[in-house]
Amino acid sequence: MSRGPGRIERVIETAFSDEPNRTFTIDELVPIAYPGLNRPGKRHLIAILRAAHKAAARLGWHCWPSERPCHHIVFVNVCNVRSYAIGRLRIDSRHYNDPLYKIERLLDDPELQNSKWHLVQPGGLWWEYAQSFTAEHKARMAGDGNRADQIARDRAEQTRQHRREAGFDK
Repeated sequence: MSRGPGRIERVIETAFSDEPNRTFTIDELVPIAYPGLNRPGKRHLIAILRAAHKAAARLGWHCWPSERPCHHIVFVNVCNVRSYAIGRLRIDSRHYNDPLYKIERLLDDPELQNSKWHLVQPGGLWWEYAQSFTAEHKARMAGDGNRADQIARDRAEQTRQHRREAGFDK
């Protein structure tokens, strides 16, 4: 019988709750879960991964693998447009090694080449997705699984339509 969330899970859940605009990788969660640990072992990483998955499920966060081989895992608050956008860019193979300040500049500066500013503004594609995830999460928390499933199906259809328009799917 479970005694509730453990210490690591509570610390990670607090980090997720305190910084909803952020994304987290496992490497970024190590100093949060184990302050002062210089070289985490496999057992530490597995404990963090399990705890982060449980905390993410409770808070409506998602876990996304990057597109690169030997990918890192990014935990994203899909109900927050800023976290959603940073997460999308962090898993993208073109921005895989970019520091966070460069990714944030892509979101904040509309004049920048390859800017993603238009996607996070109200009515933008990523803004719409974050709104959809928020509505789905609220429906699930209210116990309305049918409505949440319908929102997820509508979002999947919207994604297919955008992929067709962009020329990815014929």
